[in-house]
Amino acid sequence: MEHSNTTNAPKCDHLEIQVPPSHPCFDGHFPSAPLVPGALLLKWLAQALFQQYGEPVSRIKQIKFYAPITPGMLLYIESTLAKNTVKLTVSSAGKVLLAAGQFTLSAPKTQEPA
Repeated sequence: MEHSNTTNAPKCDHLEIQVPPSHPCFDGHFPSAPLVPGALLLKWLAQALFQQYGEPVSRIKQIKFYAPITPGMLLYIESTLAKNTVKLTVSSAGKVLLAAGQFTLSAPKTQEPA
């Protein structure tokens, strides 16, 4: 019987986003306790996924925000791609879960075997 070290499990990719400490969104959201608006986080995630997988996000299937994202925070994104669906989590440096969701890419992609 032959054994192989390769599996069909999706590969987990790691990305990082540094939240700019002086982004203009913080002026009005909210001046006394600034945080990243959800729509802006979704834009940043879509841009990061495009850079990672080479296909634009065509649909947000699901997103859940668990904790606020504040100026200067370093975000750790773990994503897996299966066909054209990306599942991801966003965590802080302290490994606090900040958000999780699923995104559809515009064209089906498959991971190359490692």
